[in-house]
Amino acid sequence: MIKNLPAVNWKEQFDVKSVEDMWIYLKSELWKQIVEHIPLKVDRKPKKKDYISRATKKHMKKRSKAWKRYRQFRSGKNYGEYKKIRNKVNEMARSDEDAYRKRFYGHMRKLQTVNDVVTALKKEDGELTVTDREAVDELANCFQKIFTKEDSNGFHQVEEDAGMIPVSTSALKQL
Repeated sequence: MIKNLPAVNWKEQFDVKSVEDMWIYLKSELWKQIVEHIPLKVDRKPKKKDYISRATKKHMKKRSKAWKRYRQFRSGKNYGEYKKIRNKVNEMARSDEDAYRKRFYGHMRKLQTVNDVVTALKKEDGELTVTDREAVDELANCFQKIFTKEDSNGFHQVEEDAGMIPVSTSALKQL
């Protein structure tokens, strides 16, 4: 607006016009700028809470009716009835929200969980493992060859400097 209004030659526009004509022209120019630069107000409805159950919504309506009844006929009995329903609605709303949170975060945990799958491994004979058990056995054999050595009697000795614990097939299965 600030850039467009000075661009109009006001002296030329107002030079020979009457006061009424100048006012109409000014009003029309301002209205054009308003329409062009000022956005219309957007009515925003409050976001509905998707997690509120039907039963809770039903009790909310009862609460509203009880409040209207109290406002119309102010008495201790009507206020007590309203308070009782209000407290019940608050309790139900909290319960619905907790249930929603549990479902939501459970869903997010499920999405984030990485399911480990042992891929097929190549055996010494060149074939690929088919089952998880075969893959575990193959990994156990591989680890035993790397981290153990035979002594002169044919017994497997653990290398002390390797810093590793020998892994058996049963230990891998437990993992």
